[in-house]
Amino acid sequence: MLDEGTVLDGTYQIVREIGSGGTGIVYLAYHLRLQKYVVVKKIREDFVGSVNTRIEVDILKKLHHTYLPQVYDFLQLGTKVYTIMEYIQGYDLQHYQREGYRFTEEQLVLWLGQLCEVLEYMHMQWPPVLHSDMKPANIMITPEGNVCLIDFNISLEEDDAEGIRGLSPWFAAPEQYEKAHLKSTGQNAGRIRLDGRMDVYSLGATMYSLMTRSYPTADPKKRIPLNKFPLPYSNGLMNIVTKAMELDPKKRYQSMTAFRKSVQHIGRADSRYRTLRNQCLALDIGYGFLLLIGILITVYGGMQMHMEQFRRDYREILQASEQMEDDTVITEGSDLLNNHSYQKYLKDFKEKSELLYLIGNSYYNKENYQGACTYYEYAIEADPKEMNYYRDAAIAAAKAGEIKKAENFLSKVRTLGAEDTDLCLIQANVAAQSEDWETVIQNAGRVREESHSVEIGARADLLLAKAYDETGNQQERIAVLTDAVRLTGDYATIRILGNEFLKMAYAATGNEQSAFVTQAEECYKKLDGVITLGYQDQLNQAIVWEMQGNYEKSLKKLQSLTENAAADYQLYVYLAYVGYMVQNQKAVEIRSYTQVMGYFSKAQSLYQQAGSPQDPQMEKIADIISGIITGSTDAKEETADER
Repeated sequence: MLDEGTVLDGTYQIVREIGSGGTGIVYLAYHLRLQKYVVVKKIREDFVGSVNTRIEVDILKKLHHTYLPQVYDFLQLGTKVYTIMEYIQGYDLQHYQREGYRFTEEQLVLWLGQLCEVLEYMHMQWPPVLHSDMKPANIMITPEGNVCLIDFNISLEEDDAEGIRGLSPWFAAPEQYEKAHLKSTGQNAGRIRLDGRMDVYSLGATMYSLMTRSYPTADPKKRIPLNKFPLPYSNGLMNIVTKAMELDPKKRYQSMTAFRKSVQHIGRADSRYRTLRNQCLALDIGYGFLLLIGILITVYGGMQMHMEQFRRDYREILQASEQMEDDTVITEGSDLLNNHSYQKYLKDFKEKSELLYLIGNSYYNKENYQGACTYYEYAIEADPKEMNYYRDAAIAAAKAGEIKKAENFLSKVRTLGAEDTDLCLIQANVAAQSEDWETVIQNAGRVREESHSVEIGARADLLLAKAYDETGNQQERIAVLTDAVRLTGDYATIRILGNEFLKMAYAATGNEQSAFVTQAEECYKKLDGVITLGYQDQLNQAIVWEMQGNYEKSLKKLQSLTENAAADYQLYVYLAYVGYMVQNQKAVEIRSYTQVMGYFSKAQSLYQQAGSPQDPQMEKIADIISGIITGSTDAKEETADER
């Protein structure tokens, strides 16, 4: 236990203990440098190893959602491990329960929808992040009346012990208890796989508790059904919560997505709605045989409409893939695959393998190579004869560092009679993982010369450029990238090339910098008008214009991005700088830096929320603002020149 006043890592001063449970002790602390409150949670007592090497660390720090606190840092002090995260103002739902609050259905449905949304987001990560300790004490209600889900365990899909640590009585799923029992008695606990359905149960149990003001039990003989309580809630809400709390995981909602959609259409879960519908149907049947035929035709038409909706959803995913909207492809593609009303279509859906392949491609574009490999493997299961699936699975496995798996796929590609260029591309990727750059240059160079595929040739170009960069042959690297911009029609590659030239421009000066900026601009010109540019693409486009001295155009583009990226401090850093340069082009007597100061203030606030990472651009704009405040023109102009 940490005493009041203790300072961790010279930065976090403990104020007091604010909670404890099976998964650790929670403290309120003060960030001495940023001068704000944070939460410190001890999550390990006897850890041996490096926290920074564990995949959980990277996953949790990358989680960004409206209904989650931001994880700032992980500390390993001796054998003890702590997480540092955002301090959320407000009270948890357990506090309101103890105070005797009766929650309205409107409140519960709002919170249930928000919790489904954030848990769906967590489950969609790769690998999925499972909360595993859902209960009222872990749900904060912010001053705005929204939820914030706290105290989630470090629990991944392929867990062994993580999902059974700190089980909360009344709220843990039956399978969590069973796994814990098997493990504690030395039996085979591995046969029970914990997945997102345990969070479905716990969320249902949480709602049961909030509705009844009593604790649920997993014992079916002792649990009182919701409809036996005199509750002021609709049958729809009670039916949804009851389904979520089914003891058999197969009878619950099979995903948080399905749970969320039921909440969105809560009226359809109401028994009164179903009764009224059945009465209407019976009345219609009473009209006789002709009307019955009409009903059958309507039902058939409804089935056709449902099938057409399925096809429309699939076409939207195809369109999103063409537009390189990778997040949309992953989210909507997974929704379609997990939609139980679509399962009968998916069984005979010839394009299922292609859908899985598209999701894999989107993971690949986001550089999540493990996720890509997994979906490529799913595609192979759906269509074992498609050689491209094996090829891309081999490349993704190689990039993920799974060399043995990559070699197994390579062997299969050979068996299927792949072209030599496909084999060379796989071998080049495998060689890149062992930093055998000569082999990379040899194989990627051959692909570049012989492949007739735009996409494959583009991948070879990027590998070749990487190899030349690693071997210090910058002239060849620049030549390959320049040719790639001119020749390739693969938009995913063009996006990467734009980023590469922009990074090179930052590191260069004079004519060389100007040439790189021109190449980057060419990339974004090729993308613009053909696909819908994403946030990062548009931000890069604005940076290109700024580096070319086109400040007005850059400022207009940056301002258009504020609605969709309000939490990105770097956007406001650029806005402050470009706004400053726009004013500097005006006559001295009409310059106004009010808006610039506003942008900097916003950037500073978001920068602190992001944990104040080291960022030279932030330091430069801070110097500029200091010059504005002090009226030091020389300081301002010098900083602008350095920029």
